[in-house]
Order: sequence, then structure tokens, then C-alpha cells
Amino acid sequence: MIAQRPRNFKLGTLHQTQATGAAGMALLLTFAQNIGLGKELDRRFAHLKQRRRGYTVSALLLSFIRLVIQGGDRLNDLDQLEADPGLLTLTRMPSVPRPNTLAELAKKFRGKDVHRLADVAMHLGVRALRARKPKRVILDIDSTLMKSDKRMATMTYEGYRGFNPLLSMLRGGGLNLSAFSLFRLGNESPMKHNLSLVRKNIRFLKVHLPGIPILVRSDSAGYNHRLMRLCDREGVGFVIGGRETEAIPPLIRSIKHWERLRGSRREEEVGEAVHFIGSEKDGAAYRLVVVRRKKDQGSLFPEDEYTYRFYITNTLWNRSVVVRFYRKRGDAENVIKELKDGFGIDHILSEEFLPAAVFFQLQLLAYTLVQVFKAAHLDSSWRTLRIKQLRFRLINVAGVVARHARTTVLRLSVRYCHFDIFRRAYRQLNIRMTELQL
Repeated sequence: MIAQRPRNFKLGTLHQTQATGAAGMALLLTFAQNIGLGKELDRRFAHLKQRRRGYTVSALLLSFIRLVIQGGDRLNDLDQLEADPGLLTLTRMPSVPRPNTLAELAKKFRGKDVHRLADVAMHLGVRALRARKPKRVILDIDSTLMKSDKRMATMTYEGYRGFNPLLSMLRGGGLNLSAFSLFRLGNESPMKHNLSLVRKNIRFLKVHLPGIPILVRSDSAGYNHRLMRLCDREGVGFVIGGRETEAIPPLIRSIKHWERLRGSRREEEVGEAVHFIGSEKDGAAYRLVVVRRKKDQGSLFPEDEYTYRFYITNTLWNRSVVVRFYRKRGDAENVIKELKDGFGIDHILSEEFLPAAVFFQLQLLAYTLVQVFKAAHLDSSWRTLRIKQLRFRLINVAGVVARHARTTVLRLSVRYCHFDIFRRAYRQLNIRMTELQL
């Protein structure tokens, strides 16, 4: 019988042997160095550092990104990274910055600096997309609520204090990436900034991914004739969740032909009408695709027999295709869940708005860096792994760092079952420079 209880042991400390508990983090940091992320951060934010001595701006920001990727969700967790001398040796860093040093840097950011930080992540994601040559790019827009007890937190529409960031997500070429996003207070309307954010994303994509079709997908917060007209002018297709207004019930009654919704496991029917949205001067007519499903409980009145869902689109797709496309917004919900559970965006790390926005953008950059790294250097079966799984399999892996023949050597356990994956990524990072240069 195999003994199930641990053996009695004594506790000691390491003095000469340099061990690391995050050997895989060396791969990610090498990847960040290869694509020039550190140089780009120094170039864009060198004006925030007055003195030449001490940590560079990139060292400070990359330390926070490392913290997020390894699973830390508090600035004070930076002190924990100091207890990993092996990784410090591999990355040639003498030490890890203190939490207050990073907090002071975040306070120096102004609004335009926060936008520049978002621009760095966007450039990284778009270059990864361009390398994969997608047939189309889908831009998902969605807001999310985050509960917080910070003093600056405001009351959300759910009745608790917190924040309501507006997130943009890009999907294409097998990648799910973050795009330009806004950190907002909790009392902001879900519709606020939708138009400006979509415009900013579309124009960036048109410049950096020329010729690739763009599709916009949003819930009813995007039900705005100005946003729809923007998509028309830019030649962008959209599918947006509708809202039940006074004009909707007569349009539903006008639908004479209903057909079974193809691809649905439920008894659903789909019909179509034309819906004019906006003022007579600025509005336009769009397709209104309606899905109806019979209620389980009968009704005395025919108009109450069904529940309805509405979708506005300027595409020429079959109505069933429109519905299926919209329902894949679940991919965006999964990204938001990953950002919260895996990268800690729901942990507000400052009592002041702009520094909190800085950390929010750095968390999005950390997410994008991991997604691009997986696409560039890991097997296809690993690209769908969540960050928690990736930490367990690749990032938070124990190793020993030693010097041999004037060379730094990282030694992993002979029983490490993913050694071949680790070695393949290591060889790619050391043999060839990636094409994703910023």
C-alpha cells in the first residue's frame, strides 16, 4: 500500500542554489524582449522618469505584467517575486521594484499616457492578427460591472458601488484579443462612449489591417443610429441586439412569413422586417431580424404567446446566419470572464482614477501578451487554455538555475511531463526572432 500522509520534514533555506518557481515565465519575458515590448514602453513613456538611475519605465511596467501573469492581484504581491532569485538571474534583473515605486509611476500618467498604453497593446494584437492573415475580424463591444469598496467607486445600475469599464475584443485568425477599452466609473451609462470607442477601433483596424473585412457585434447598448451610420460609412457590417421600443410590436405583427431557425436545438422561428432607426434627417432603414419562441405556459392573447429577440443588421446574410452570429457573443463573455478570473481586472489597484486606469490597461496588455505568445510558440491544442491552466502546466514550473561553462543553465525535473513543449518554445525563442516586432 502506498502511504498517503506526508513524511515528517525539517525546514531550511537556500543560500547558494538558485531555484525558481516560475521557469515558464522566462519564456514569456524572453518573448516580450524579442518583440521589443520593453523598448517600446521606454520609448513611449521615458518622459515619466526624471532621473536616469534606478529602474527603467519598462522594468517597472513589465514587473507588474509578470505579477499579473503569475497570478498576483495586489501591488503588495510584488514583494513575493523577490523570493525567486532563479528567475531574476534568467531575466538579468538585480531585484524587483517595490510596490510603492510602481504606484508612484502610475500617478505620473496623464490621460494621453493611458491612451498610449492602450495603443501598445493594440499594436501587439494587430501585428499578431496580421501574421495569421485572417479572412475577417470581429469587434465585440461589451461593458461589465466590477464591485469595489474604493472611495471613488460609484453606484452601478445593479445597486452596488463599483466600476463599469467598456471593453472591446477582437476575434480573428483563431485569436481572441483585447482592443481599445475604457475604464469607467460605475454610474456611467452602458451606452456612453460606445460610438467613440467603435470609431477608434475601426479606424485603427482599417489602417493596420487594410483590406480585411470588419464586423461589429454588440448588445442593445450599441442600439444607436449614429453608431450604425458610422459602420455604413466605413463599410463595416454589424449585428446589434435590439431594444423593444414603440415601433417594434407593429413591425412584429407585420411579419407574415416565419421559418424554423436553422441550427437551433429549441423550437424557435425567425422572421424579418424593415426598421427605420433615428431621425428623419439622420436615420436609416435596416433589417430587423426577429426570433420568437413559444412560451411553455399558454396565453389568452395571441400576442403574448411568444417571447421575442431582436437583431439589427446591415448585412445581407440569411436571417438564421444573423442570429447564430450574434449568439456567438458568448466568446466575448468568456474573454471578460478570463480577464476577471485570470488577470484580475476586477481588482482595482488604486484609490485614484487615472492610476487605476493605468493598471487596468496593463492587465489588458498582459492578457494580449499571453494570447500572442500562445499563438506564436505553443501547439494548437494549448491555444485555448485559460491562464490558470497555462500557469499550472507551463508558467509556474519549478526549476534550478546554475552556471556551467560560463553559461546560465535552467534545469527542470526529469519528470516534468510537458518538457517537450517547453523545450520547443525555448528553441524557437532562442533561434529565431519573432516577426511581431513592435
